[in-house]
Amino acid sequence: MQNNINQLYDELDNLEKLPTTSAYCQARDKLKPEIFKSMSNSVVNDFYRLYDYQNFKGRKLLSVDCSCINLPNEILVKERFGVQPNGYFEQAQGFGSFLYDVLNEITINAELDKKKAEKIFIYDEHINYMNPGDILLLDRGYADYSVITFAISKKIDIVIRFPVSGRFKALEEFMKSDKEDIILEIEVTKGQKDFVIENNLPRAVKVRFVKIDIGKDEPELLCTTLFQETLDELKWLYNERWGIETYFDRLKNIFDLERFSSKKVNGIEQDFLGLVFLTNLETILIQVSQEEIKQQTKSRKYQYKVNRSVSYSVMIEYLIFMLVHNDELVIDKMRLLLNTNPVIVRPGRTFPRRNVTNPQKLRYHLYNKRIHA
Repeated sequence: MQNNINQLYDELDNLEKLPTTSAYCQARDKLKPEIFKSMSNSVVNDFYRLYDYQNFKGRKLLSVDCSCINLPNEILVKERFGVQPNGYFEQAQGFGSFLYDVLNEITINAELDKKKAEKIFIYDEHINYMNPGDILLLDRGYADYSVITFAISKKIDIVIRFPVSGRFKALEEFMKSDKEDIILEIEVTKGQKDFVIENNLPRAVKVRFVKIDIGKDEPELLCTTLFQETLDELKWLYNERWGIETYFDRLKNIFDLERFSSKKVNGIEQDFLGLVFLTNLETILIQVSQEEIKQQTKSRKYQYKVNRSVSYSVMIEYLIFMLVHNDELVIDKMRLLLNTNPVIVRPGRTFPRRNVTNPQKLRYHLYNKRIHA
C-alpha cells in the first residue's frame, strides 16, 4: 500500500506531505462512502444534461438486476452482510443491486446490502431514481404481481420475462395456443395482497403477454405494459437487457470488484460505490472516442466500439492528472489511446453459460485474472 501512496503523491507533486500507511488508513476511516454516491450522481446528471443520449422513442431504457458479491471474511463484515455456505467454508457475501441504463451504459443507482428479495431494492431505493415514462426491463426473478402494479402506479412501463407455469392458468392455455399476443386482466395473488393493500395499489391490472423466439426449443413469454409496440420491438427491447449482464462482467473481471482494498465495512462500501463512480466516469470519457470510431469505421461491414479493457487502463493511468491538473494535453493523449484497438460489435452473438466449479474459480483467480495496480 505504501508504494501506491508514494506513487499517488508523486503524481500530485506533493511528496513533502507524504503520509504513512497508518495515517492514510486512519484518514480513510473518516471518509463516508456516500461521497462516492454523490460524485456518481453528479456524473450521471451531467451525462444526461450535456450529451445526446440514446433512447427508445424518447424514453430511457433501464434494467434492474442483482449480483452476489464475495466479501472479505471478517466477523463484522459477516454480521453486516451475511454469509453463504459454499460446501467448504462460510463465505461473507453481499447483494449488489443496480439500476442501469442499458443503451448508454450508465449506472443510475447501486446498492450493496445483505441478501434479500431482489424486488425490495426497487421499492426502497431504485424507484427514487426513475421517472414517469421510463421503460424497465426485468428478468424472471422480478415476475410477480406486486412489481407489475407498483411500476404501473409510478407510470413506468415494464417488460418482464415471465414463467409459464404456477402463476396464472390462462398463461398455460395461451402458451399451448397458436396465438402470439394476448391481453389479460390479472388479479393480485395471495402472497402479494398485504403489499398491495399497504401501498394502496389496484387489485387487478390489464397487461399484455407475448411469445418471442430467442433461439431455444420453446418460445419465451414476456409480460409488458406496452400495448402499441410490435412483437419485433418487444423482442429487441428485452434483448437489450443483456447490457446489464455485460456490465456485471466488466465490474468483476475488468474493475476487479471483489478485490477489496479494505477488510472493514466502511472501506468495502467505499470500494463498491467508488467503482460505480469510476464506471460512470469511464462511460463519459469514451463518448468522443466512440463517435470518432463510429465515423472512422462506418464503411465497414460491422460497427466498432471502444475496447473497454483499454479504456479502463487509460483511465486508471491518467485519472489523477485529469482530475487534479485539468490539462487539455492529457485529455488529448487519453483520446488517442482510447481510439486504439477498437472491438467489433457483432449483433446476435450468444455464449452458453458454463457451470464453474470452486477449484476452477480458484485457478482463475490465481493464474488468469488480470492484475492492474
